[in-house]
Amino acid sequence: MDRFKSTFQGVTTFWNRLNLNQKILFGSLFIALVVAIVVLVTMTHTEKYGLLYGGLSRENASLVVDELKKQGIKYKIGDEGSAIYVPEDQVYEARLILAKKKLPKEPVVGYEIFEKPKLGATEFVQRINYHRALEGELTRSILALEPVQSARVHIVMPEEKLFEEEEEEPKASVIVTLKPDKKLSREQILSIAYLVASAVEGLDPENVSIIDSRGNVLRRGKVEGEIVEASNRLELKQSIESYLQKKAETMLAKILGPENAIVRVDVELDFSKVMQTLEQFDPEGQVIRSEERFEEIIYPQPADDRRERVITNYEISRMLQEISRDAAGAIKHLSCAAVINGTYRVVEEEGKKVIKYFPRTEDEMQKFTDIIKAAVGFNEARGDQISVRNLPFGEPQIEIPEEKSMFEIFLSYLPKILLIIAILTMFVLLLRFVRKYIPQEPEIILPSPPPEPIPEKIIVKEEKEKEEKEPTEEKPPEPPSPETIRDRLVNVIQKNPDEVAETLEAWIDMEEKKD
Repeated sequence: MDRFKSTFQGVTTFWNRLNLNQKILFGSLFIALVVAIVVLVTMTHTEKYGLLYGGLSRENASLVVDELKKQGIKYKIGDEGSAIYVPEDQVYEARLILAKKKLPKEPVVGYEIFEKPKLGATEFVQRINYHRALEGELTRSILALEPVQSARVHIVMPEEKLFEEEEEEPKASVIVTLKPDKKLSREQILSIAYLVASAVEGLDPENVSIIDSRGNVLRRGKVEGEIVEASNRLELKQSIESYLQKKAETMLAKILGPENAIVRVDVELDFSKVMQTLEQFDPEGQVIRSEERFEEIIYPQPADDRRERVITNYEISRMLQEISRDAAGAIKHLSCAAVINGTYRVVEEEGKKVIKYFPRTEDEMQKFTDIIKAAVGFNEARGDQISVRNLPFGEPQIEIPEEKSMFEIFLSYLPKILLIIAILTMFVLLLRFVRKYIPQEPEIILPSPPPEPIPEKIIVKEEKEKEEKEPTEEKPPEPPSPETIRDRLVNVIQKNPDEVAETLEAWIDMEEKKD
């Protein structure tokens, strides 16, 4: 505490000794030094931001930003306003604060619409609110699917009719927005249809239509039988083609890297149904079916004149087969086309570095062809066709590293170097300024202790010896008298009592250590 107090008093004394111009100069140098240090720290340290929420609607994004402003939390907006970033060390804290404020709000309303009952609401209003709540709850359930980014559900409930034959069936439609590079599988599409049908009374899954945000029909509602059959065949063909080309592309991507191979497959499916009846006869498999014997006796011929006739009927073995064969979408013919990208290297031509395309070798192309054949199930006996070509994929996304000279590297670091030099220069100027105007403490020179008295005989003897050796040498000056030494000592003690006290304490400590 005493040290801080003495330091503060020294600074105050130093500031009071300065005139107005010196104060302005010193203040300017000090402020410039602080600003330079802050700029240097800012240049070398950038704060990292983490994702708070992404995929927000404009309404939710504005509400979240307003709340962050109220809480004094710094933020950044990205992805065209749909993503909000905050400092990494405040991500979880900000989420808890926003959750307390029930932000971001859910895009749909569910059964919570009935938490605040409205007096005087008519039956029609209650029915409409029920439909809204049901659609909202179904939307939330569909959003639980991983590929779905957003969804909307529309339910049509017909009014009850007096006669049963006049009643109409409920219908529903679903529109989904998928995440980038995501796709709903056939099972997921069916699960959405059965989910909606199970939640609405009297709704048949065949009456649920599903489309995506691009207008593609994922599932049609109840339509004519021939249209349904044609649609199912087309969906089966597309799914088989997509499955085969994905198998081939993923294998090539592991070898060549992503987006260096394109595979397309076309299949011809067999949906024919054959009913065959086969009847076979085996001549060697004869079996006696019946036998008749006739005996004739002729009179008045001799007794041994007899005639015998035998009729035998044989049954030939016969095999009758009825064969029913349903191809059910078996692959009848397959065609595959693939394009393989070459390699790109940075070469030097005419003193400049350029990117040059190098095609694949024949051995490599043959290996790629064999891989694709195995992946898609190529069958030469079936008449399948395959074509694999090596072509460049446009301009490559390769950046040629620029070789910088020592002078260019020096120029890139020059701003920081100049800033550091400026900080050191201002620090030295401030130090010199302070040393120049801070009063220097006077140096305390204490008299040496008086010499011990020497016996008079020894002094006389030494003087005689000196006179004999150096007769022409002048006599040394006489030592000061005790009164003079005392006066000087008193004067020093009066001027600097604290320093003298510290010196005496040091002498006493030294004597005690000697003893």
